[in-house]
Amino acid sequence: MKKNTPESILENNDSNEIKKSRRQRSMEESMAKLRARDKKLSAVRIALRIALAATTIFYVFVNVMVALGLITSAKDGENWPLYFADYGYILIAGAGLLAVGTVLCFLKFSRISIIFSAAGTVTVIVIMNYIMSYADDSGFYSTIREMPASAVYQQAMLPTVIVTVLLIALSLMQYFSMEQVQKRRRRKQEESSDAPRII
Repeated sequence: MKKNTPESILENNDSNEIKKSRRQRSMEESMAKLRARDKKLSAVRIALRIALAATTIFYVFVNVMVALGLITSAKDGENWPLYFADYGYILIAGAGLLAVGTVLCFLKFSRISIIFSAAGTVTVIVIMNYIMSYADDSGFYSTIREMPASAVYQQAMLPTVIVTVLLIALSLMQYFSMEQVQKRRRRKQEESSDAPRII
């Protein structure tokens, strides 16, 4: 059996200190790598924010204008049945969900923002499909754009998917960013320290 002599105790302490310093050094190195990677990705996040803001403003505006035109025409009894005015209101609600999703994403409520944006996109696509189907059956044609009316509505509908794709990409980048990862770690440490200990 090995005796704990003063020399052996000192050796053990020295080896523990060396191991501790190595662990600390490796942690510092990994944190430095994470910071460098996060710095590179910050430029991508800024570009995504600008693209998301621009596409949201544009496509929300387009869908609201389509919806207002639909509501006015349906109420005036021009081309569309009266109940299509309700479709217009639903379209506005869908555009509103897209806008709320983008705002929540900018506030870094990543998971909730995806739900809002996806709900808005699905709402717009479903309603636009009803509109396009009726436009095709009625043989509506856009003389201004020189194409079937359904194709015009399709051009207004499909790009809303771009908003959701950009939002998901930005939300994921924000969720896995160094700042958010450290926040979640601190929160877990606080929760574990506040939790009552089982004796």
